Amino acid sequence: MHRFTRRCKNHDYRSRRIYLITLLKSAGAPCFSSITADPGAPKITPSVELTPTGQTIYDCLDRLCADNRHLSIHRRIAMPDHLHFELFVKERTEQHLGSIIAAFKASCTAKANRALFEPGFNDKIAFRKGAKDAFYNYIADNPRRYLVRKLFPEYFFHRLLIKVMASTAIFSYLTTR
Repeated sequence: MHRFTRRCKNHDYRSRRIYLITLLKSAGAPCFSSITADPGAPKITPSVELTPTGQTIYDCLDRLCADNRHLSIHRRIAMPDHLHFELFVKERTEQHLGSIIAAFKASCTAKANRALFEPGFNDKIAFRKGAKDAFYNYIADNPRRYLVRKLFPEYFFHRLLIKVMASTAIFSYLTTR
């Protein structure tokens, strides 16, 4: 199964660029955050509370940028089962983005005394005008979308209807996810 960790073939991952990075929680790791609805808000308004593991991750992100002045994080969100952050590589670097992410994940593992992330990572690269803002907005809205799916699961399933004609019988198959 494809895990969405392929790299862009013709991109120089040492160049100055903005990336949307997604890291998935490993199976045995604790949740990174809890997301609940603000009961007093007129609209669905999420409240995100970091767990100690999520705070460890944020501390490691802060340390990554403190140790590498050519990096900055524009926005980040620790979801219960994954992490998103918008990483700005401010100038050409000797390190490949993969090495930077690997060092970050290693620091999280060392600080938490356990592997927190699945192998690999997903990246989206800001090539077009407006991509940076789209990344920023995607990260900002992620908790609200998570909460909507959690509160209204009946609206989020896939239906596949297959009709098979065999002699006089018709079979229907319905799957939900």
